[in-house]
Amino acid sequence: MRGKKQRHIPEMALRRDELERLARERFMFLTGAKGYTLSSSEQDVFMTSDYYVRRGDSVGIEVALDLRDEAVWVYLLRLHDNGLPPHGFVDVEKGERIRVSLLTVLKRFLGVKDAQLDELAAMLNAPQAIRTRDYSWASEALTRWSDLVELYIDEVSHEPIAVLFPPPPPDASPASQA
Repeated sequence: MRGKKQRHIPEMALRRDELERLARERFMFLTGAKGYTLSSSEQDVFMTSDYYVRRGDSVGIEVALDLRDEAVWVYLLRLHDNGLPPHGFVDVEKGERIRVSLLTVLKRFLGVKDAQLDELAAMLNAPQAIRTRDYSWASEALTRWSDLVELYIDEVSHEPIAVLFPPPPPDASPASQA
């Protein structure tokens, strides 16, 4: 058929079920020795998120597979009464940061110097022209994220909420990661 534009479907989306299983396998240590439970999972057309919480904690973990942007992220979540926060990065009504990348927490807020962090940041920020974001890329990203979570989650969980979730800028929107 002439004139019809073919739609690109990312390999991460085509292998979604495999990636979801792989993410749960890579982060299984959270539900074992670390004492977290997989509290829920959410799926929509472009995203799968697994949420891990630990009884009595005010910080949870989100492992996100972003199929639209072909990315893998781990976020810290600000919990209230062990409940998950609303979607977005800022709760505008409360004036609180509610979701922040673990990478940001470790590098910017806590000042951790670690070659593993730098390598993951480079991997996540590399233009797709340099590195195709396929199943192999996502698998490596999940491994790197899980290694960092396992290494740092105990240290992070002992930090005050104000350090992990500093106030957002006054003009922040729910989508603001600033």
